[in-house]
Amino acid sequence: MFQERLLVLSKVGERILNWEPFHESHSIELAAVQVTFSEPLTDIAWRKVVRGAEATCKAAGLTEKSAINVLQFTIGPQGAAAAQAVPAAVDGMLFKRSTTIETSAADGKQSSIVVVAESFTVSRSGLNYQTTTYTRWNAFFDRVVLLLRPALREALHAVRTASLRLEYKDSFRFRGNGAPLAADLLNQRSALIAPQVFLNEKLWHSHTGFFEDAEGCEARLVQINIDANMMTTQTEAPPFRTVNITTGVQNNLLPSSEQDLDNEEDQVKLQLAMLDSLHLRSISLFKEIISSEAAIRVGME
Repeated sequence: MFQERLLVLSKVGERILNWEPFHESHSIELAAVQVTFSEPLTDIAWRKVVRGAEATCKAAGLTEKSAINVLQFTIGPQGAAAAQAVPAAVDGMLFKRSTTIETSAADGKQSSIVVVAESFTVSRSGLNYQTTTYTRWNAFFDRVVLLLRPALREALHAVRTASLRLEYKDSFRFRGNGAPLAADLLNQRSALIAPQVFLNEKLWHSHTGFFEDAEGCEARLVQINIDANMMTTQTEAPPFRTVNITTGVQNNLLPSSEQDLDNEEDQVKLQLAMLDSLHLRSISLFKEIISSEAAIRVGME
């Protein structure tokens, strides 16, 4: 029944989509929000942010915790490395929640793999939330606000936010016969894609980036990366072709005033509210990138 519905959804005119999204109802493999500070947090400020984030993450189920270390090298007066060892500095703290996925091989053998469902990183230079279990925007946004709000509010006591970024990674795999061409997956009239990729059977990469005006920020940066790769899994021996589409929309914020520094809660609300406009811009970009057949398949038409 599902295969019959897939055929109906994929057929536009006389063309059938040869590409299948990684999920049945959508193609989003990874969604992420990144907050970059104007300057690194001091050690005292960073520790306060980490303490607040730890309590929030624990209550939200992100109970796995690990430090992110940065290697340090001391260079001597002649350019040679110093003899004494320099201990690695802790630059960030990672909180995550893992999940186990059961898989079945072609020979019927069962196996399981552990994957990171979501993670929240608190570094001296910013905050980063990622999830591989995206379902819909409202649920994702609520989760972002729950995890980022306390940490961002604490950080804004010491620094300002330089940029706010929303990033999606959409993934498709080739299911057709013949050469794995992207001509029916991507919009061949789109100015956001390098024109030589549509009929290219080999691996390729397309990148587009530009600034545009947007309300409430100094400038908005748009970045689009599209990659054709080969992939293998534990249950499929022959490698198969995938196309990953990464859309990043980033608001570079205006410098905060002295009054803003005394109203951290208002700044947090304002900045997190910007995510909705970043999301809408991401949708419009994705619609410009994929073909009408692919848009139907992921429920965007």
